[in-house]
Amino acid sequence: MFAADGTPIRMSVIDAMAVVQSLDKPKQIRTCLHLAGHFICRTFEKYGDSNEIRLILDLYYIPTSRKQATCLRREGQQDPIYYRITPSTLITNVAMKKLLSHTSTKDELAKYLAEQTIEHVEKMEPEL
Repeated sequence: MFAADGTPIRMSVIDAMAVVQSLDKPKQIRTCLHLAGHFICRTFEKYGDSNEIRLILDLYYIPTSRKQATCLRREGQQDPIYYRITPSTLITNVAMKKLLSHTSTKDELAKYLAEQTIEHVEKMEPEL
């Protein structure tokens, strides 16, 4: 794809939850707001030179989906714990794997990260 002036346009299509699952979780990440900031920072570090970034977010609430079946199989014998995702939700002592083990938590986190990313981008855009 090329711009009107002939320069190439770079678009990145990103599996947002794959990015989340690959994140390290430094000690300074204490809340979901901190996690969102870390997610946004890492995403823009890696893909910030793109002209366009598209975040792809999975649906976790469809009971018969292949994604849901995979999640259930990964849970195994553990009972997943649901965490309500808000900016102030404390996740200091929660491992990423445990945080992402409940499908409702994952769904809420995906929506929250999308909202936070949109807000971040809107603040970055120059006023027209």
